[in-house]
Amino acid sequence: KHVDASVRIDPTGFKAKAWRAVMLAEAGRPEARQELEESYAISQSLDIVNRALAKLLTAQGETERAERILRDGIRLAPRSQAAWFSLIEWLGDQGRIDEAKQIYAQLEPHLNAEEKADVEQHFKPNKSDPTASSQ
Repeated sequence: KHVDASVRIDPTGFKAKAWRAVMLAEAGRPEARQELEESYAISQSLDIVNRALAKLLTAQGETERAERILRDGIRLAPRSQAAWFSLIEWLGDQGRIDEAKQIYAQLEPHLNAEEKADVEQHFKPNKSDPTASSQ
């Protein structure tokens, strides 16, 4: 409701529209993809949109595009820890642990303990996969 009100008050306000798109995606609303795509078209470096769009695309089987969106976000905002976290988490969630760890190794010296713990949870093997071994 609050985001919708923000959009009505300032219909050109990009951040309010972006947050609305993200919240629609989190709620599983069918119009989420269109709104996320519109927000992404305006700014490819806003991590909240990139992360939500990548998650939605992955769920719809478009993993190559999802990864490209996350990597483009880093290319456009290389100092954004959120962009790096999004890619590391996404890679970990895809089971690409070694690749995620390589990227994390570059970022780790710049993180505090809480940030490290948050990212490292995505390096754990899938418990439902009998072939998964401890990392």
